[in-house]
Amino acid sequence: MNKLLVIIGSGGVGYKLPLMQGTVGTLEAVVLYLAVLNWAPKQVNLWAYGFIVLFTVLSLALGGLAEEYFKARDPRPFVLDELAGFFCAVIFLPATYFYIICAFILFRIFDVWKPFPVRRLQDLPAGVGIVADDLWAGFYANICCQIIRYLI
Repeated sequence: MNKLLVIIGSGGVGYKLPLMQGTVGTLEAVVLYLAVLNWAPKQVNLWAYGFIVLFTVLSLALGGLAEEYFKARDPRPFVLDELAGFFCAVIFLPATYFYIICAFILFRIFDVWKPFPVRRLQDLPAGVGIVADDLWAGFYANICCQIIRYLI
């Protein structure tokens, strides 16, 4: 059962990949976003909000288990937090390929770079630290995209 929960936490792909699990997890979020955009374009922000909540709750619930299973703080195969973070990056942006790509790139930069206070958030216990840093990285990416939007 623990292995099944860990596979769910890895988005089904992060568990088996040796490298770039976070990037692949974020690409999963992009595919999900594009599917929603194709299916319900007028409700894309509502869906994004729902996915933020869903993936945050799942990250909180499964994060501690993933840390125990992988014997690591914020284990790389665990990617549900990347999904939550990406949806933070795209919410309230125009649903265009330009902003999706900008949000993806900026989110990955902030998630890897971990500017203040993102790096400190990882020290929070269990699932909280796992997802908090990605939510902030998504928030930073969204702010940058909003600035780009304003300047254009």
